[in-house]
Amino acid sequence: MIGLLLVLAPALAVTPAPAPVPVAAVVCQRALTFAQPYRWRWSADHPNVVDVTALVVRADAELLRTRDVGQRVLYVEGWPAEVLWTEGDRALVLAPLTIPDTGARVWFGDEALPETVGSAERVTALRAASSIAVAPPRVRAAPLAWDASRRELVAVLRAWAEGCPAGE
Repeated sequence: MIGLLLVLAPALAVTPAPAPVPVAAVVCQRALTFAQPYRWRWSADHPNVVDVTALVVRADAELLRTRDVGQRVLYVEGWPAEVLWTEGDRALVLAPLTIPDTGARVWFGDEALPETVGSAERVTALRAASSIAVAPPRVRAAPLAWDASRRELVAVLRAWAEGCPAGE
């Protein structure tokens, strides 16, 4: 019996959650207002949002790399962000909230599918990231009101993101 426990013990061990990793910088920030509510699919709650914020962030390229398994959730003030585009160590993301000009906490949390993160997981993520400093944006773009297709929005935001400073 003891031998069986010794064999099974490593498999039964609970691995601690990885520590939150802040992004290196928030390079650009832009508030957006949708003419029609937009269903936020990047959390378990799927709230309808009207006001969102687009961010261009710099972070470890390995953390930004898209993968099928083992992807850490990118949080903005406790909400899973929708990653629209990545290139090297830069990413364009949407967050389902209005971020003040002073900035927001942006970090990588646990490995999970963003669409499975509910309110309890968001509270846990915020607690875990409480020591992460607010990242003020280096550039704030004028707010944008949007009443066209999502595909067109992504194209407009990507062009804006590519024009953001390097953020070194």
